[in-house]
Amino acid sequence: TATATATEVVVKECMTSIPNFNTESNSHQFSNLEIKIFQTENGLIARAESNWGQMIEQPVTLESWPVRAGLKGMEDDEDIDSFNISELLVSHAISLTRLQPELAYVGFDLSLVRMANVYRIGTFDGNSIGMTAVVEAFDADAKPLGSYFGGFMANACK
Repeated sequence: TATATATEVVVKECMTSIPNFNTESNSHQFSNLEIKIFQTENGLIARAESNWGQMIEQPVTLESWPVRAGLKGMEDDEDIDSFNISELLVSHAISLTRLQPELAYVGFDLSLVRMANVYRIGTFDGNSIGMTAVVEAFDADAKPLGSYFGGFMANACK
């Protein structure tokens, strides 16, 4: 389990199950993933540990953006070039949860999201689908809806 040092404070946690893409069978198997984001003297870092024993540590960038109403999913949304990072991640999660509900589940109604904090993990190369992030979603009244592990997938944080 990822733990904080004396000069670190945990600011966000995400325990989730992600599809295991390394299986040779057609059955859907999942692996547990624990992500903790820490505030350090030098900024935010994420430590992630999977049930197969791999531990990674990456820098984190936090961005907060409004999310427009009416998002339909990446394949249906128009003008995605104008989307901020929160809208891209929510739109992509809408697509994944609709097209692959057996693999993608966020635990709340994505159509209610009007603001999202994006804890972007690692280096961002401009490809939002390939990025890894923990997304913390809020409704129009700034009420928390929940969080999910997003980017190339969409899985609820427990």
